[in-house]
Amino acid sequence: MVFWLSFYNQKCCSHICGIKYREKCKLPDDFKYNFFDAINPTVAYWAGFIIGDGSFQREGNNNTLSIGLNSKDFKHLELFKEEMGASHVNLSYYKNVCYLRFSHKYLRDSLSKWGIIPNKTYDLREIPGLWSGPKIISHFIRGLWDADGSIIVPRNNGRVVGGNVSIVGSSWIINWLNIILISIGFGTYLQQGKEKILDDGTLYHTTKLSIPKQSDSIRFIKWIGYLDDNLPSLERKRDSAKAINEWYTEKQLPRICPGCNCSFSTTKQNQTFCSKKCRGRYNTMAYRQRLKKKQECFS
Repeated sequence: MVFWLSFYNQKCCSHICGIKYREKCKLPDDFKYNFFDAINPTVAYWAGFIIGDGSFQREGNNNTLSIGLNSKDFKHLELFKEEMGASHVNLSYYKNVCYLRFSHKYLRDSLSKWGIIPNKTYDLREIPGLWSGPKIISHFIRGLWDADGSIIVPRNNGRVVGGNVSIVGSSWIINWLNIILISIGFGTYLQQGKEKILDDGTLYHTTKLSIPKQSDSIRFIKWIGYLDDNLPSLERKRDSAKAINEWYTEKQLPRICPGCNCSFSTTKQNQTFCSKKCRGRYNTMAYRQRLKKKQECFS
């Protein structure tokens, strides 16, 4: 049938027809339809990412996984496409968003154990125990943070002057995350959003989790692997994490006090002297030297 295009690269008249068309296509030999059966750091990362930025739909006998990102992050979807061996699928674009969609009858069983279910925003209320596996939990949280988290890097005249991390999600997921982070030793702060009553009478609200202490934020981005270039991550968030880490590392380097010539460490970016007493003594001595020079000029 003839149809009008709604977005770039559209091949079929509707989403359902698109699924049927792809099902008829021969799948490439390296397509990993059972990708999420494995339990390893890479799979855990992408599962966490899909929990935040993906969706799963069942339409008849078809099971469709869909991920949408800002078009400037299209390389990240290309990376996932490569991991899945989904060379038969093309990214589609609509306005400033790029999408990756593919379907396979096995996806339902493969994804459900990770909590990736239809309408997961409201229906995922019991957190899968798989998320808390000691070998994969940090990677799962990195994926979750790439999808729904933020890394704030304040700057002054282009120079980094601090940094902190936060994430927003459903209360069920954020409460689980909060328990995990507290058990590891991170200081957290929770803020609850506006409440909503679902159709079944359940109370739902979003929650924001922040790690306000800068030293904890640095330790967190190291723990989840943002500084490791060999692990998958959104490039722009990795760059922000590295910028904060470089600033914090430079801030921790020993300095030489001009008052007593001793080496000292500081947590303040602009601290010059090792103590207030040393600063006062130095300023007094400098004042006396300037006063002496003035007296010599008039003599």
